[in-house]
Amino acid sequence: MARQAVDRRIVADHSRPVSGTTYAPAMDPLDDVPAESRFEVIAAVSEALEVDLPAVEHIVRASEPMWNALEDAGGLVDSWGGGEFCYLFPKMCAALKAPAT
Repeated sequence: MARQAVDRRIVADHSRPVSGTTYAPAMDPLDDVPAESRFEVIAAVSEALEVDLPAVEHIVRASEPMWNALEDAGGLVDSWGGGEFCYLFPKMCAALKAPAT
């Protein structure tokens, strides 16, 4: 599968939900992430997993409860959407991808 280029305009535009998602703009967890960080993490996860943009955005949004649980379990990570998240979460996703055979 060819990797889809991540367009900064699409990532930054949260005025409408991405088709196929269950997140409404009023509750979009990506709104808590600064625009540059949002682009950085979505681009890195897209590259690591080689999935399309709506899937990447859904994965990143869905990571918030897990990340918060890791933070609550004694500070295993910093807050969701912070610098550590943007660096570490794509690496976690890359570990999930099956190696090419």
